[in-house]
Amino acid sequence: MADFFSEGKIQEVGGSPAVKTVTIDISGDTADSQDAVDLEGYSLVAVYMPAAWTAATISFLATDYDGKPEESEDPTDPTVNSPNNYLPVVDSAGNSVTLTVAANQVIVPTPETMAALAALRFVKIRSSAGQAADRVITLILKS
Repeated sequence: MADFFSEGKIQEVGGSPAVKTVTIDISGDTADSQDAVDLEGYSLVAVYMPAAWTAATISFLATDYDGKPEESEDPTDPTVNSPNNYLPVVDSAGNSVTLTVAANQVIVPTPETMAALAALRFVKIRSSAGQAADRVITLILKS
């Protein structure tokens, strides 16, 4: 798989599906992906989990930050469009949108999970448990 996937870049595969890799970074306070995935024009259709994955679910963080700072009279306002303002993705009942994953598996999200992510632009992945080292997760997206 290493030759097929290009970390940090979306690759078109046969026209429609695309591949994006993200790294769960263990150097921070939380086990979040370093890079965000721009889902504009794409839906998440599969997740390839690495063989060296410590048992944990994954959840999602999202922002609509587009690289253009939003003007605000209060720069401490958490609703301001900011590259650091990634918020947990929850459903209408307030439950985190998660995927139950395991090492060395391909996970296909439920229709409910795909629908929850469909309206989001920039998404990061969070592991519910710390990993022993940085872990690369591969996402398959479809336009």
